[in-house]
Amino acid sequence: MNKNIIALFIILTATLLKTTTIFAQTASAGGSQKVSLALANVVQISQFNGQGSNGTVSMPLTTAATLSQGVESPLYTVSINSTDGFDVKAQAVDEYFTYSGTATTSPAMKVADVLELKVVQNNTTGNIAGGHTQYQPVQGTNQSPIIQNGNRGANQTFAVQYKATPGYNYPGGLYTAAIMYTVTQF
Repeated sequence: MNKNIIALFIILTATLLKTTTIFAQTASAGGSQKVSLALANVVQISQFNGQGSNGTVSMPLTTAATLSQGVESPLYTVSINSTDGFDVKAQAVDEYFTYSGTATTSPAMKVADVLELKVVQNNTTGNIAGGHTQYQPVQGTNQSPIIQNGNRGANQTFAVQYKATPGYNYPGGLYTAAIMYTVTQF
């Protein structure tokens, strides 16, 4: 009889262990969370890269040929990052060059009469505008469109080149004009 009780005890213990294992469950829970991004429309135009990496375009006119026929600048690359479509315009900040030299009266060299600009390379998604596949005068009175209908994106580049043809109408000296590029999203 002791053998039967021991056998019954072993069977009950095995059954209880087996039952405990069968009915054991892992606890878990779930949840969710919303993530909201508030993006602003951003547009950025980089510093102009080229010879004279500080953004200054140097165009020496030192011979009779360069004064009469003009001189071209190296290419200057512009990079645009925009979260929306964009247009690019160019304009001289002032209508006249600023003069520094030995002339007794400051000459009035009009930017649009001497300086021209063209878009040489276009790696944007937009189109070259305003006839700027060829040299066009840089206006000091209004902005000229040079790139139109660019799509959003990063590192969209184009390259510009300048040509200056002052002729013999101005005394020697340093003539400086700031050219402003404006990127407008649409």
